[in-house]
Amino acid sequence: MSQLLNLLPPPKSRHSPAAVSLFILGAVAFALFATWGVKRTQLAGVRADEAASVAQLKEVTAQFEQRFRARAALINAEIDVLKPRAAEAQQVIVLAAGIGNPEGYSPYFSSLAAVREEGLWLSAVTVGQGGKSLQLDGQSLDKDAVLRYTQRLNTALADSGIKLAALEMTSQPFGTTGTTGTAGVGGTGGNSAPLTLIRFSLR
Repeated sequence: MSQLLNLLPPPKSRHSPAAVSLFILGAVAFALFATWGVKRTQLAGVRADEAASVAQLKEVTAQFEQRFRARAALINAEIDVLKPRAAEAQQVIVLAAGIGNPEGYSPYFSSLAAVREEGLWLSAVTVGQGGKSLQLDGQSLDKDAVLRYTQRLNTALADSGIKLAALEMTSQPFGTTGTTGTAGVGGTGGNSAPLTLIRFSLR
């Protein structure tokens, strides 16, 4: 049995380890450079988009401010036109308040008609201050009747906001004393004491 042995040295590689390392480093560097270039291009695109968005936002903001100023100027012009009309309307309201109550005075007279007191009658009714004040003048033969009438009338006028708080009364004889069978206004014949007439003013 025979065996062959190769006594020749193995052939040397064409590329040395240093060259292979340099090739690998170059490939990695190229890949990194290419990646950096791509990222730089993407970043430039993002910045361009951002700049375009900022410019568009500025344009929209400028248009909005221009429209707002134009609208504000139009509103101010309308206000200037309405100011004289508002002043005229205010004058009319003031004059109307001074003239009287727009609802009229019928509620006052309805209240007066609803309150009755025996032995008392009114001679004058005065409404003043645009319906904010009321004065009653009248006569009665009984002082207590005047006081009762005042209380009942204040109750009837409570919803109108008018309160009658001042009462003035004056008295004077009413009728004469008959001595010869002729009676005065306050008597029926013979001797009779004169009646007392009370004049009152309520406001």
